[in-house]
Amino acid sequence: MRVRRVPHRSAFTLIELLVVIAIIAILIALLVPAVQKVREAAARTQCLNNLKQIALALHGYHDTYKVLPAGGLTVGATTEAGLPFQVLILPYIDQGNISVLFDPAKGYRQSPNIDLAIFRVPVYTCPSSNCAKSINAADKSGTSPLGGTYNLPDFAWTVHYYGNPGPKNGTIYLGENFSAADGGAATQGMLFKDSKIKLTQVTDGTSNTIMVGETSFNANLPGYRMWIRGCNSSPTCASIHNVTFPLNSNPFTGSARFMDISFGSEHASATNFAMGDGTVRSISNSVDFNNYQRLATRDGNESVNID
Repeated sequence: MRVRRVPHRSAFTLIELLVVIAIIAILIALLVPAVQKVREAAARTQCLNNLKQIALALHGYHDTYKVLPAGGLTVGATTEAGLPFQVLILPYIDQGNISVLFDPAKGYRQSPNIDLAIFRVPVYTCPSSNCAKSINAADKSGTSPLGGTYNLPDFAWTVHYYGNPGPKNGTIYLGENFSAADGGAATQGMLFKDSKIKLTQVTDGTSNTIMVGETSFNANLPGYRMWIRGCNSSPTCASIHNVTFPLNSNPFTGSARFMDISFGSEHASATNFAMGDGTVRSISNSVDFNNYQRLATRDGNESVNID
C-alpha cells in the first residue's frame, strides 16, 4: 500500500511578513488622505447647504414683511442686546416650534429667551469646525441690564453664519461708532443693527452683494457668542461682523475688536457666503481685498469681478 504524502508548506519568512506589513502601511497612508478629502468635501457641501437654507429663510422673511430682518434687534437705549436675525428667521427653516417660545420685545438675557440658548439649530453650525458649543464666559451668568439674573450650563450653542453689515475702513464706508472699543458696526451692507433693508435697496445687484458669511475657523476662540444674541445700542452685535480684514485673518484674541472679527472657515483655501439673491458661493481666501469689500456694499456702485 502506497502512502500519499502531503506536500510540506513552509511558513512566511520574516522578510516576507515585513514586506506585507509595509505594503499595508503604504495603502493606509494613501487611503487616509483620500478619506479625509471626501469627508471635508461632504462637510463643505453641508456648509453651503446651511447657508442656502439661511438665504432662503431671509427671502421668506422678506416675502412676508417686505423687508429683510434686522441683523440684530436692540431693546431701547440700554447695554442689553436684543435678539438676532437668526432667531427672527426660525419659522422659515422649519424651527417654528422654537420660534414661538421667544419674546422679541425682551433682551436675549431675559427669560424666556435666555433659557432657549441651549437648543441646537443644526443649520447654524458648520461641520468642519469644532467650536460649535463655545461661548464667551461672560454670557454664562450674571445680571441682565433690564433686570433679573441668569445662569446657563457650561455651554450654549453658537452660530457660524453672520450677517454682513458692510465694509469698514474708517473713511469711505458708512457705519456707526467706528471709534468704539468693539469696533462699531458698518451700515452699508444688508444686515445690521435694527436694519430694515428692502431688496430693491440693493442697487449694486443682489447677486453681487454678500448677505451672510461664514465665521467658523477654530482659531476664533473665544470669539463665539451664543446664537440668540443680537445687538445693543452701542452697537455691539453678536450676529454680524464688519468686513474689515481679509478672510481668515483676524480671529478674536481678547484684544481684537469683536465687530472686526474676519469672516473665515476651516475649509481648504475658501470661505462660504450667501449672496443677496439667495445663491451661495465659495470665495477664495486670497481674493483681492478691495473687491471683497466692494462685495459687502449694497449701494456702492462699484464694479466687482472676483471670478
